[in-house]
Amino acid sequence: MVKEYLQEKVDAFKTEKERLLQEKERLDGARNRLHESIVEIQENADIDFEIFSPRADMHASKGKLHEMYTQMNDIKKQQVQVTRELESVTAELKKFEIMLEEVKNILP
Repeated sequence: MVKEYLQEKVDAFKTEKERLLQEKERLDGARNRLHESIVEIQENADIDFEIFSPRADMHASKGKLHEMYTQMNDIKKQQVQVTRELESVTAELKKFEIMLEEVKNILP
């Protein structure tokens, strides 16, 4: 009974760890794509010479860059949160794996 409980916890933590790793990978990809887009806009647009127009602000390079930097900051915050959760889940997983091994060694 104890062995089954510990095995369920280990399996649940492994599943959660896998989910967090996939989320981290997704965020890394999104951040890389945003970075590439920012670099492309900076290289291809002459931001300093664009004419200011309140209606065209979001279509101008400055508006696009501002939006991309905002998205980049959001992704960075999410990455920090996922990293913290991943560290916590990994620590709990190790703890339960150790307990499960000890129970397996004690009980037949």
